[in-house]
Amino acid sequence: MMRSLYAGISGLRNFQTKMDIIGNNIANVNTAAFKGSRITFAETIAQTLSGEIAPSGGLGGVNPIQIGLGMKTLSVDTSFAQGSMETTGNMTDMAIQGDGFFMVSDGTQNLYTRAGSFHLDANGNLVTSGGQKVLGYVPDTVNIGVLDRSAARAIQIPLGKRSQAKSTGEVQLRGNLDMHMSTSTASLIDAGETGIRNVSGKARDGVGGRHSVEITGVNATQSTGTGEVQGLRLTDTLRARNVGDVAGFTLIVDDERSVRISGITLDSTISDLLQAINSQVAGVKAELDEDGAIKITRLYSGDGSNFNVELQDGGTSDIVATLIDDAGTFRVNNGTASTLVATDTFTLNSTGQTIVRALNLSVDARTGLVNGISDLGGGGIFVNAPLGLEAGIATIDTADTSHSSSIFVYDSLGNTQNLTVNFTRTETPGTWRWTVGLQEPAVMIEGGSGLISFREDGSLESFTYDGNLNHMTFNPGSGAQNIDIAFNPGSFGGFDGLTQTSSSTTAMATGQDGYGPGTLQGIYIDINGQIFGNYSNGKTEILSQVLLANFTNPQGLERVGDNLYRQTTNTGQPRVTDADQAGAKINAGYLEMSNVDLSREFTDMILVQRAFQAAARVITTSDSLLDEVTRLKR
Repeated sequence: MMRSLYAGISGLRNFQTKMDIIGNNIANVNTAAFKGSRITFAETIAQTLSGEIAPSGGLGGVNPIQIGLGMKTLSVDTSFAQGSMETTGNMTDMAIQGDGFFMVSDGTQNLYTRAGSFHLDANGNLVTSGGQKVLGYVPDTVNIGVLDRSAARAIQIPLGKRSQAKSTGEVQLRGNLDMHMSTSTASLIDAGETGIRNVSGKARDGVGGRHSVEITGVNATQSTGTGEVQGLRLTDTLRARNVGDVAGFTLIVDDERSVRISGITLDSTISDLLQAINSQVAGVKAELDEDGAIKITRLYSGDGSNFNVELQDGGTSDIVATLIDDAGTFRVNNGTASTLVATDTFTLNSTGQTIVRALNLSVDARTGLVNGISDLGGGGIFVNAPLGLEAGIATIDTADTSHSSSIFVYDSLGNTQNLTVNFTRTETPGTWRWTVGLQEPAVMIEGGSGLISFREDGSLESFTYDGNLNHMTFNPGSGAQNIDIAFNPGSFGGFDGLTQTSSSTTAMATGQDGYGPGTLQGIYIDINGQIFGNYSNGKTEILSQVLLANFTNPQGLERVGDNLYRQTTNTGQPRVTDADQAGAKINAGYLEMSNVDLSREFTDMILVQRAFQAAARVITTSDSLLDEVTRLKR
């Protein structure tokens, strides 16, 4: 009976311990990142009344006879199951999603916690609610913007910190240059004796410069001839001039077109005859010259073998023989073809290079005269000489086809400089010249111009600097150091930067890597625990990184209060990594809640209560049995 008493007492004692654990769990149901505990029971040593007997002969084996002596607490374990997340709106609060512990220091030892209710103290230290400093990687004292990953140190956020200005080192160029674009408007500077009256249009090649157009030779002339008979008057009748036959009077034009003149009688006047010719025969003009002789002109200028007029009639007293030429046939074929030649000596604005080209001339379809030039500037320019082109020298300018884009860049003191990139078409298809313009007092030192060439598919082929350089250098004139800038036009053979296609021009300087000085105004923390500072100049800089510690046996951690744990000999050494390497995430602006399950705790409470009652009944029943034993002596 004594064994049952002590067994009941062990039950009471250990169920009370479990109740203590349940009470602690419930008390911390709202404690940030609290991890609930559980108790594991085990049977105590059993008293052996008789040992086992092995089978022998005709008898079977006998099992040992043992009586248990109660229960004991084998372990109290912490459940590190993930707690749910609660948003706080405080950027310095952090919740771990996954395994690991924040590392903190109280000045004498490193401690560990899941409770990320952190804040900044007066010195900018990131600390726990209890004042322990949070540990992590801090900036390298030598390399700006790089973390020192050699050891974990106390994290300090220097609010109000000044960010040093950075001189621009790279400018990105992106967009398209229209392969057909031309703003190269032509202007007549001096026509000389060439007969050029005006120019209009834009050069199709888009190249700017001065065209010195030299014209040699003579223009085409008309075939014209005057009859031998003089003294005619417009009022004379044909009869009065001894014309006896008008029936067969015919004009043959260019040896192809034959027109018989109608409506003429012997009583018609010389004036009537001339009007009949002019009205019935296109391209021919008949008139009286100052000597009273009939003059015939082919109104289209050109070689007389191609452009001519022949007058024919049938008898000795006809119109031709009587009024024009005794021979009876009158042929006008003394016109000459043009011998004009035009040569363009073109001086480019961009390089001063001189190019000499032969030009094509245009002919007036109505008069046959050369009346202009058709292909100046690759075409697109109309050079007009309505009365006919003549020998001489004309000067014509074409404007550059240019596109520009501006961007502000920074010097080492944080001053800005407006830098303009100009793109100008060259005489070589698929090639543009780029130049950089600066505002005073900045002065270009070298490398401020070069060439851009494109492949047939419009992708970038090359981007070069004059002088075989790989960057440009200029003095900003502000007292700061000289600025070296390399342009980034995109990948060669690609379409991620500058291109040249038939779409509209959009090329521009899209970005640069410099910035002025700034002041730290705020922070944000990413899921890997990296703390970034936001500066007033729009720049972002990494300030530090919160680290996580993992243990081979986190159950071996010792609770020291204030949501903190201490390493023990049974935890193993901490493995310190960032959240990503630990397979975890750090959520800023959140806290991990307690992982206590109230429904489970209340259920366990009922079970403990009943188990405690049952153990108490064992004691009272054993007491009753002892009471009966004592009664035996009475």
